Amino acid sequence: MAETRTGKPRAGARPRITIDRAHADRLDSIANSAQTRRPELAERLFEELDRARFVDSAKMPPNIVTIGNAVTYRDETTGREQTAVLVFPGEADIDAGRVSVLTPIGVALLGLPEGASFWWETRQGERRQLTVTHVGPAPDPAEVTADTAATAELPEADRIDETLNASFPASDPPAWTLGQG
Repeated sequence: MAETRTGKPRAGARPRITIDRAHADRLDSIANSAQTRRPELAERLFEELDRARFVDSAKMPPNIVTIGNAVTYRDETTGREQTAVLVFPGEADIDAGRVSVLTPIGVALLGLPEGASFWWETRQGERRQLTVTHVGPAPDPAEVTADTAATAELPEADRIDETLNASFPASDPPAWTLGQG
């Protein structure tokens, strides 16, 4: 399943995604539960589930963003890299870098392979390309970075907003492109 870059990303194309079959029912339940509170995110999660390729846990490639994995992604405009662990909503902890799959960036990253790129629109209307640079095991929970610890004094909603704002926020769904062929 090796894929290579083929030049400029195609506007509108979505990267292929792979999801662990063991998470399918829970992700579907999360999307169903979110329909009244966060309908736009629920719809985006449903869309991702509809187009995903599902594989058994034992066959899940290690370079795919999945629940419980750490993912590092880079803003191609600024060069800034951000690392987060993708988790289910009840396990999110912004101070520990644990981002819910039911956030704009969580939905966007779910199922992507290393090397995949997509376009992201910030809340300021700026269009940026993000690239998944590394996927691996989650770090030890005790390894909280100084960046995330600095936001600990803010109320939870402000911490989440500040962290997402600092790491490629979006109020609208990303315009997908494929950085791979």
